[in-house]
Amino acid sequence: MDAPAEFVVGIRAEEVSRSRRWVVRMLGLGAAVYLVVGAVVIGFSGVIVVVGGSGLGNAVTATMTSVTGILVLSQAVAQWRRRGRVRAIWANTATPPAAMRLSASGIRMSLDDAPDSVFLPWETVLRLRVHRFLRRSLLVVDLVPGVYAGTPGVAGLDHPDVLRVLSGPVHGTRGLRTAVQILDRPLAEIDSAAAHFTAGRVRVVGQ
Repeated sequence: MDAPAEFVVGIRAEEVSRSRRWVVRMLGLGAAVYLVVGAVVIGFSGVIVVVGGSGLGNAVTATMTSVTGILVLSQAVAQWRRRGRVRAIWANTATPPAAMRLSASGIRMSLDDAPDSVFLPWETVLRLRVHRFLRRSLLVVDLVPGVYAGTPGVAGLDHPDVLRVLSGPVHGTRGLRTAVQILDRPLAEIDSAAAHFTAGRVRVVGQ
């Protein structure tokens, strides 16, 4: 039997709902942690003044500590706002038809608010990688170093959600990702498809 021209990895809708609830909880937890830490740091700056007196050195230390606490609190606000944006997006966005589509030309991926929005030619893909975070597994697409939104053939890397996961660690790692539990194909089949379309160059590592 001939190999399919496109290997489609579908989405398990019930797992998407469960995964979204988990993400919202984690964002809320993160905001709460930032809030507590910020409040403790600001409180500590007051302790410095009370215990150490009003000397110049203590005043400078207390001020720097307060500024640090305020910065941490600003992260709490940013995290809470992101939680609100994510909930609003998911409330008005249907589950994408597929998580990813592998073909001879590359990988097309879906984001929650932009189905099939990212396309990566195989020459821009370094590997597929399983990353475990808080007892959950993510399938991460690692890019070849130097690949960016303007790389020929690439589409969608300028999407805000893509920029966020590529610019800094999210859930413990950088890179485009999807939760393994929402996929309707096992990792072994995805690995075989990637190997088929890339003559064995791109594989799923960390299974």
